[in-house]
Amino acid sequence: MTSNIKLFILLAGALFLFRIVPHPPNFTPVIAATVFAACAGKRFWESMAVVLLAMFASDLLLGLHSGILAVYASLAAVFVTARYFNLFWSTLIGPTVFFVLSNFSVWLSGWYPMTVDGLIACYIAAIPFYANSLTATVFYVIVFTIMQRYLAVAQQDRATAF
Repeated sequence: MTSNIKLFILLAGALFLFRIVPHPPNFTPVIAATVFAACAGKRFWESMAVVLLAMFASDLLLGLHSGILAVYASLAAVFVTARYFNLFWSTLIGPTVFFVLSNFSVWLSGWYPMTVDGLIACYIAAIPFYANSLTATVFYVIVFTIMQRYLAVAQQDRATAF
């Protein structure tokens, strides 16, 4: 099994596990896994499927909700955006794309007045969640990068041992 396949299995497992264990709001590896899969994965559809399938599996345990399509669409947009930037910029841009799109869908869902003031209020109320998402994305991208390097070195060591 290649180090890339092992890495994607670890990504999916971490994504699933860290969504179902108690955590601070929006402090999960979801966006980090999306960004990392987009930047590290060579196959577009398979890389995106890893993230979305892990999300769906954890959502089956956590419970499906009315905003699930908006969340998945926002993650897909993060994935596509991250394909155009390097890992550093994608780590910063990814949570911002998710913040803008997911909170726009919250505003559209009627939780806030359908006015410019309502839209602004929606985004202001979501700022603490954005801070957690950005912090978590930076943290988990670093963790995933370390895992990737470790797996590559371990595979290379095994290959040269024989």
